[in-house]
Amino acid sequence: MKYRTNRVAKVSDVIKVLQVPRTSLRRALKSADLKAYHKRRIPLLTNDHIKQRVTCTRNFRKEKYCHYEGLDWMFSDEKKFTQDGGFNRQNDVVYAVSRAEADKTGGLHSVKKYPISVMVWVGLTKYGPTKPYFIDDRVNSNYYTRKIMPHAKREGKRLFGTEKYIYQQDGATCHTSKKSSGWCRRNLYKYVKKQDWPANSPDLNPLDYYFWSAVIKKMPKKRCETKEELIEAIEIAMNKISIQECEKAVNSFWARCRTVENANGAYCLK
Repeated sequence: MKYRTNRVAKVSDVIKVLQVPRTSLRRALKSADLKAYHKRRIPLLTNDHIKQRVTCTRNFRKEKYCHYEGLDWMFSDEKKFTQDGGFNRQNDVVYAVSRAEADKTGGLHSVKKYPISVMVWVGLTKYGPTKPYFIDDRVNSNYYTRKIMPHAKREGKRLFGTEKYIYQQDGATCHTSKKSSGWCRRNLYKYVKKQDWPANSPDLNPLDYYFWSAVIKKMPKKRCETKEELIEAIEIAMNKISIQECEKAVNSFWARCRTVENANGAYCLK
């Protein structure tokens, strides 16, 4: 007889309550077609965040940005990469007859306490990503407007040609300072202002919900020993991502806006 339940609980908690062996419980769970899922990490959304997410996604779809219809977007973000390469604890597994045997045959992945890392800025469009900009200093409004934004503008011209586009950035201080906002007003056709992009919303930026993880998956499994090797590995991985994949990720932004709006601001898990 199959045992079915709609309740979610930890295996250890169920064992304590029912006083049954772990093996018996696992057989029952398998018989009930229940699977184990890792917990997902999502941002902690306050009531203010939720209200802002509903307002912004509705504006993007219907009101404030409706007169931008037909314009393409460049989504932007920064990401720190470390020398550990494309290691993924969940997917990188080794099959062996025992833990000791697995450890001998590649089952260990050493991690440095202070690994080599590099920060990179990328803009993502339906025509593909911009060339990455590797950041060599602390990012403040001066650095952002002198180094990163001129690069973004050059890459926008390369990717869009004479087409006009909207530049998106999150609410980081270096992005939204008076100096940065002034640069955007003078040099860009349109950009998303601080109050128009919802805080704590990586589920709405295709760099966060697609691109960064795609780059990590395509990076070599071996550790990069120098910063130069790490930069090269990132560039090679980015070049492996097709324009079609980028276009699909960017175009899904509108469906995600609708999902968040319909869910009253809840996090989009699609």
